[in-house]
Amino acid sequence: MPPQGCLRGTNRLIMIKRCQYTRDEIISECRNSRAEELYAKPFINYRSVTKDTRQLCTEVVAEYLLDNIDSLLSIPIVSRENEYRIRKHQSRAVPVGSNRKEEAIAIGLLRESLDNGKTYDFGKVFDYQIPLKAKKSDACGKIDVVSKSGNDVFLLELKKQDSTETMLRCVLESFTYSRQLDKDKFLKEYGISSSARIIPAPLVYKDGKQYEDYLSSEQQFLKELIKRLSVKVFFM
Repeated sequence: MPPQGCLRGTNRLIMIKRCQYTRDEIISECRNSRAEELYAKPFINYRSVTKDTRQLCTEVVAEYLLDNIDSLLSIPIVSRENEYRIRKHQSRAVPVGSNRKEEAIAIGLLRESLDNGKTYDFGKVFDYQIPLKAKKSDACGKIDVVSKSGNDVFLLELKKQDSTETMLRCVLESFTYSRQLDKDKFLKEYGISSSARIIPAPLVYKDGKQYEDYLSSEQQFLKELIKRLSVKVFFM
C-alpha cells in the first residue's frame, strides 16, 4: 500500500498535498453550489486529498454526485434567442495570442474536417466556440468544439496539452453545457436531424493531466460518474 499522503498513479507513486477541506466540508460545498455552476468551483480542480480521510477531493465530489445525480439532470436549458451559429467562424481565421491556444486548436480541427475532409474518432468537426449565454450576465460559457458522427453530435470540451484542470472538471463542464443547450434550436440551425443524440465529451491529450486522471486506479467514482452521465471521453 502507498504511504499516507501518497497515491499510486499509472506507473509510479505520486505525492499528493492535503487541501484545507475535510470530507464533510467538501460535501457541504457541493450542497451549497448550484448544479450548473459546480464545474467552475475551485475545489473541483483540487489535485489534493482531504485533510481528514485523505481521499482525493475529486473522488469525494464524484461520489457525492453519484448519490445525488438528479441535481445534475435538473440543470435547466438556457433559452438563447440569438443564433448559436456564428457565421464568421467559417473563415477559420486563427487567433493571435498565447492565451487562446485552445481556440487555435479548435480551428485547426475545423480546418482539417471542412477543408481536408478529415474524420476523427469523434467524427467531423463542423464548428467551434458555440455561445450558450442568453444575456451577458449569464455565467455559462461556450462549447469549445462540435462534431458529428452518424447520428451522434459531440459537444467537445477541449483542453490544451499543458492544462492542469482535472478530468472531473472536464466531465462536469461538458455535461453542464449539454443540459444548457437548447437541442432543438441548435440542431435546426445547423440543419441536423432532430433525432440526433447530443453527447457531452471531453477532448484531452494522451500525455496530459486529465489522461492520468482517467487511467488512475484511485478514481473509480469518476469513472462511474462518466458512465452514469453518458459522457464519452476522447483523446488526442
